[in-house]
Amino acid sequence: MLGAFGAGLPQLLLPRGADQFTNSDAVLELGVGDRLLGQEATAGAVTEQARRLLTDPFVKAATERLAAEVASMPSPAEVAAQLPGLAGLA
Repeated sequence: MLGAFGAGLPQLLLPRGADQFTNSDAVLELGVGDRLLGQEATAGAVTEQARRLLTDPFVKAATERLAAEVASMPSPAEVAAQLPGLAGLA
């Protein structure tokens, strides 16, 4: 998900279990995607939702805002370099 967020791309989620429902709730709340549940996930519905997500100006604005937020985050290497100090090992 973070990769799509960083690229400024909307997401169409088909949650099945575990944390996927929580993640899809976050995507919906942020306005950066949509989800289809169970029997809703037909080929036609996927096509229709994907088209909508890729052309909706509100979704585009939301994904651009989120991409800027992700870009301002430290890189994984920067975070990893800090872990020993945070764990009291440095």
